[in-house]
Amino acid sequence: MQEYERLCREFSPPHKSNLKCFYWTGPSPLSPLQWAPVKTEVLHDDPLIVQFYEVISDEEERAIQFLAGEHLNRATIQDPATGKLVNADYRIQKTAWLTEFEKLDVNGTIAKYNAKLTKITGLDADHAELVQVGNYGVAGQYEPHWDHQSYPGAENRWDPIEVVFER
Repeated sequence: MQEYERLCREFSPPHKSNLKCFYWTGPSPLSPLQWAPVKTEVLHDDPLIVQFYEVISDEEERAIQFLAGEHLNRATIQDPATGKLVNADYRIQKTAWLTEFEKLDVNGTIAKYNAKLTKITGLDADHAELVQVGNYGVAGQYEPHWDHQSYPGAENRWDPIEVVFER
């Protein structure tokens, strides 16, 4: 985090690398992405950070936002002293957590979304968090932070994949 803070406030020399853009056809030659490659940009090579473009359709975006609507609540943090979830003055975000079993998800949008990310990345969604939707409101801002997980299997989870809806 200190490096992030430093780089955001100081000039840093340009990163020399083999950064590039390409169409990703999937993690294996038998990937279904062979027929529908994904626009991909390498943002950093060590550690590898990539950005995929146009991963979900406008219809899927609207469906996810609709499903999140009834679940949006003020984001909380875990109190280190009590272990309970509490509000924090510095968090303005509203958050919703979506599963593949949402009662209003009659088209299976969340399951299809998870399957699509698995096909693109080759990572198993069984080791991922639930789909999180965050609403930062007008002029809201996301700040990088450490997520501290303490449930069984947390050491095997991959995190995060972010899909940003820009409107």
